[in-house]
Formats: sequence, structure tokens, C-alpha cells
Amino acid sequence: MSILFASDWAKFPRAIPDYKTKNESFLKMAILLNKMGIKNCLFPLALLQPELQGVDPHDVANLTDAQKTAILFEVQYNPWYFFREIVKIPPKAGSTPIDFRINRATLATYWLFFNHVRSYLILCRQVGKLQPLNAGVRTPTGWKKNGDLIPGDLVITPSGLPSKVLATYPQGLKDVYRITLDDGRSTLCGLEHMWDVWTDENQNWTTVDTGDIIKRLAAGESVYVPLASPEQTSDVEFIVPPYVAGSNINLSANIVELNDEYLRGSHKQRLELLQGILDNNALITPEGILLDVQNDELRKTITYLIRSIGGAAYLDGSIIDVRYHTPTVLFQHPYMKECAEGILSVNADKLRITSIVPEGQTQTLCIEIDHPDHLYVTDDFIVTHNTVGMSALVQGVMKFWANNTLFQQITKDTKLKLETIDTIKEIGSLLPSYLTSINVELDNPESKTEIKYSLKNNLFKSMVGRNDRKAANNLGRGATSPILWFDEPPFTPFIGETVPAALGSVSAAVEEAAKSGNPYGVVFTTTAGKIDDRDGGFIYGLVQAAAPWSEHMYDCRDRDDLISMIRMNMADSESAIAVNCTFTHNQLGYSDEWLKRKIAESSGSKEQADMDWRVIWASGGAYSPLTADQLEAIRQSEMEPTHTERVS
Repeated sequence: MSILFASDWAKFPRAIPDYKTKNESFLKMAILLNKMGIKNCLFPLALLQPELQGVDPHDVANLTDAQKTAILFEVQYNPWYFFREIVKIPPKAGSTPIDFRINRATLATYWLFFNHVRSYLILCRQVGKLQPLNAGVRTPTGWKKNGDLIPGDLVITPSGLPSKVLATYPQGLKDVYRITLDDGRSTLCGLEHMWDVWTDENQNWTTVDTGDIIKRLAAGESVYVPLASPEQTSDVEFIVPPYVAGSNINLSANIVELNDEYLRGSHKQRLELLQGILDNNALITPEGILLDVQNDELRKTITYLIRSIGGAAYLDGSIIDVRYHTPTVLFQHPYMKECAEGILSVNADKLRITSIVPEGQTQTLCIEIDHPDHLYVTDDFIVTHNTVGMSALVQGVMKFWANNTLFQQITKDTKLKLETIDTIKEIGSLLPSYLTSINVELDNPESKTEIKYSLKNNLFKSMVGRNDRKAANNLGRGATSPILWFDEPPFTPFIGETVPAALGSVSAAVEEAAKSGNPYGVVFTTTAGKIDDRDGGFIYGLVQAAAPWSEHMYDCRDRDDLISMIRMNMADSESAIAVNCTFTHNQLGYSDEWLKRKIAESSGSKEQADMDWRVIWASGGAYSPLTADQLEAIRQSEMEPTHTERVS
């Protein structure tokens, strides 16, 4: 499929490397591969049709039918274009999705998959969301302290919908920082707390931690966070309609006349309340909407009201400068709506971070929520952050590259299964409409195990590991698809029964896929597990038998040459062809300082830190011939190769 090896460029004589792509991560990847001495470093930038250079495939309104047809052709025959230009990550708030970001691990996994080579992708765990115990978190019934949340509680996500708290993780006494935005709102967080941010330099959304933002601010960058959407709650019964109540408020009086009960109404009711206030009190200018509120408490209340519906409120003395992504929505009166049409809504979907300063130490907590974005709304309606690569691959295979194909996932628990299904659907919802209309997802709201794709008769199905040996074996025997994805296998019960049974069941499907030109392959994705554990030990054995990944594999002449290279480097030459793609934090672009901070904040045992963060399989237990100190000395001596040379 498309361009995998350097020799493949000759098959597409019009193809060029797209140096003008706006997806910076792919440009950086090509540069990195070149610096590593890889000759075949440009394939991630491949563009089969040069006339598509500079054409935004998401600018649906301005694309011609000919361009849409060309884009569809490019997607069908060039997966790198699909990942680079088509795939977007679900927006955390506002209206601008995030570009899909490639890294060494994801690129290696994709490239091996398209070459039908089994891969074991082993990475560090996702980071947590540390906040002080007294930080406010928005819930459907109002605000709660972070420390008061328990599993089962509902919190508000940036989309305005509630999501369940799955777990809470006390982090002990930690350094905290106050992050302040340009409209005055602020919250406290830890250095490793994750944020979705926009920078003027990159012109897209990306996910970084607080420490990274501090560095960006020090370098003079302007960094923004998204505005939260209003929470979706039910109407409350009021004697006086919200619009009327808002119309009756006298902003120049020194008496607070706004009943706090109105702030607990639905989004529609709170909007109507604000419309009443603005229709009768606002001054509209080309730059924005101004309110002069003399009473301090009333000014605070109206500021809260504006932010609760997804707006921004900038304070200058008694003046509130109101910003909203669609200013006309804030009015009911026809004249005021007409005046609001001329307002320039610059940066109305995001807020600039003005400062991050240390605020000492306090007891902290991480929360995990049941939402694919893992984001929730904290103090002053600020959006904060809680597997995308494989989900993007699923969309490409199911919608564009396969026919009559079953793609199966086996994962450790129901939570991961549901998360995968949701993430795949969300990525699919962001594909351009002219591409998805030809092969729509047959969405069954009741189904949380599969996604059907109409035109090409494809099916993605997710299954959970079984808790007894016989059921685990039967689960594997039922995996009769040409594409298998094992997620977190060291932590999946009786995986040693499931994997051999599954791999034995897929041979006929693989042969059929190969004959028909359909994709096929097996991918394992996980963090490191325990060597001495029944399930972890089995997967560790498979990983150790595989050939270690090297970017120099990209320079193989063709697939036969690649298979030969892999076979030469496998510990067990009789095992199935497979590659061990283990990537440390350094290899993914993170510093040692970042790693130390993550381990310190996680407050777990050394063994847990090894597995979660250092990508080290836990050992040194009762069955290990080496002590923990001896194993640590071995690990400390490990380093990346400084020179690689292939010997035939």
C-alpha cells in the first residue's frame, strides 16, 4: 500500500514529499529520521497527487467536486496522507479539532502493520491529572471540591455533558501552581497536570503539561486554553421567567437583585437570563459587548453567569467586556441582535494564559473520568485534561482500505473496551463529510461492543478477556479476523490461553485477505507488566523472542528484505516474525526531568514506576536469579546505539 520503502516512489512517478504540510509533527519526524541516518526518511510526507499540496481537505465549503474526488483517491491509496491531513483529534472545547500527531512509536507500528509484520508496542502510561483537594470541579448539581469526589460521582466535561468519576488517586503533599487566564479566572494545579493548548506559533491544539506551558511562556509564546461549553442540565421551575428576571435587574443600583437560584437553571434558562440583562443594559461596539455594573457582588454574579454559558468576561473596574463565539445569540431584541452582527469575535473560543506562579505545597488528588477525552471543568469554568493511534488506524482500515473485513480487539476490561469504541466514533465524526457519506457507520446506540461500516461491509468488534482458562481459550478461538489488536495483554486474564488460540484461528482469514489485497496484521499495545506474573510473563516471553525495533528497518529494499532482517535479529529464529517496539520517554521526545517529575507525582512503588513510566518489566521477585540492585545496575548501563550497520 502506497509508499513504504524507498523503491516505492518509482511506482508513483508524480508523487512528492509534501514539505508544505501544516502538520508539524510529520515534518519533524522526517527531519528526525534524516538526522538518524535513515535514507528512506520522506515516506511520512508522501503525496501522490501534487495538485493537492496546500489544499485543506477539511475546507468542505470551498472544495470543488474534482478536489473531493482527488482527496478520496489519495486517502484510499496513501495512508500517510490520511493520518497527516485527514485525521483530527476530538476538540476539547470550542470548534477547532487537534491535528493527529505522529511519533516514533506510532509511525513504527503503522509501517509494520502495512508490511503485515506483528508488532509489540510498549510505551509508558498516560499521565494523571493532579489538582489540590480544594480545587473546584463542576458537577451537574453545582461545584464540588476535588477532594470530595468519589467513584460514581458525575463531573461536567468540556462538551457540557456529565461523565462518571471512575477512580480517585491521592497524591500526597505536592507543589502547586496558580494558572491565570487573561479574563482573570484562575485555578491551582500540579506541574504534570495536562492541558489542551493553542499557540500562535503552531496554529493548532496540542496536549502539554503545566511545566511545558511555563517553558513556552518564558520563551515569549502566547499560549491559549479552550473555553468550556455550557453544561447540559434540565430546566428548573421559576415563578418569574429568566428573561423577565434579567430584564428587571438594575445594573446601576447598589442592591443585588439577582436570585442565585437562576444560576442553577439549565443552559437555556441561564442564557435567557443573560439575554434579559444584555437587551436592557448592554452597550454594543465593533470590538465587543460592554456592561457597566456598579455593585461588586452583582458584577461577580454576572461574570459567573457569562462564564457558565461558555463565554468570557474581561473586567476593567466596573466594566464587564463580554466575549462569545456567536455574539448575536446573546440577545433576543431584534435591534440588539442586528447591532451584534458587526462584532468581531476574535479568539472567542479560547483564553490566553497570562501567568503561572508557584503557590507552595498542598494535599493533591488525581481523578480518572469515564470519557474518551478525559477532560473536565474546574475552577472558573477552566477546561483541564485527564488511545488515539490505533483508533485512527481502525477508521482508516474500516472506512477506506478494507472490504468485507472483521477487525477485532481483545482488551483487559470493559472500561478500556468502551473507551476504545467511543474514541473510534469521535475520530470518525471529525472526518470530512464527503468522505464519510460513502461508507457511514451503522451506529447502534445500544451496542457498546462493535461498529459496523455500511458500504464496504466491515465490522470492528471489541471483546474483553475472560476470567477462566476454558473461556479464555474459547475467546481466542472465536477471533477469526485477519486483523487482531491485543490491548494491555499483560493485564488480561489468561492471555496465555487466548493469544495462541486466536493466532491459530486467523490463518484462513489472513490467507483470504492476502489474496484479495485487504489489510491484515496483529498488533499488541501495552505498558510493561510483571515478568513473574502468569499473564505478564507470557507476554514478556513473546516480546523477548521478537526482533528489537530499529528505524534502519525503513531502509530495507522491500518486504522480503525486511523479513530477512527481522529474522536475523530475533532471539528465537523459529518463532513467528515479530518486532519489539519498546519506546522510552526519551525516544518519544520527553526529557529525564519530565520522567522524574511524573514518577514523583505518581507516588507509587518503585516497581510500579518501572512498569508505568520507565517501560521496565517488573522483576526481582521470588523467581528472579538477580537481585533488584543487580537488575538496576543492568538497566543503568543500557543506551541507544550510536552506530548501526547491517551485515548480510
